[in-house]
Amino acid sequence: MRRVVSLFLPTWSTDRVRRNLGSAAPPAETPLVLIGREGRRQAVLAADVAAQRAGLRVGMPVTRAKALVPGLIVHNADPAGDAEALDRLALWALRLYAPIAAADPPDGLVIDTTGAAHLHGGEHAMLKAMIEIETETALSRAKLRSFCRTSLVVEIDRRPSATMSR
Repeated sequence: MRRVVSLFLPTWSTDRVRRNLGSAAPPAETPLVLIGREGRRQAVLAADVAAQRAGLRVGMPVTRAKALVPGLIVHNADPAGDAEALDRLALWALRLYAPIAAADPPDGLVIDTTGAAHLHGGEHAMLKAMIEIETETALSRAKLRSFCRTSLVVEIDRRPSATMSR
């Protein structure tokens, strides 16, 4: 029976920008969006948690986002850089958790944990560890927990898959 973990990182792009800015990064409570072209207009391509709380959404025109949130921090999106960083995270997961791990662009990882959970204290303990890890972004455990969602997808014989979410 295959055991697969899908790790969803909905603010991957904005977290990466904050990490790259280092000490120059704006505080976590300051809304941050990444922008790029959608057809002929500039649109929000990624929004951090603070921006989402302020009502900003992916796909929104940049001019509208700036009008809704004075002092909005805006950076250009870098999808290629995000994908490269996600590949590095997959390699890290490969070394730490299981012999099969892959990036699931634009914001996730897929880890085949078949036969590896017992090495980490069981499935529940392994999933908890994946969520609670300290990352290079220096996010607190509570913040990482709100940014990261895992699902354990289990396929048994040819029956539909069951999903356990955290």
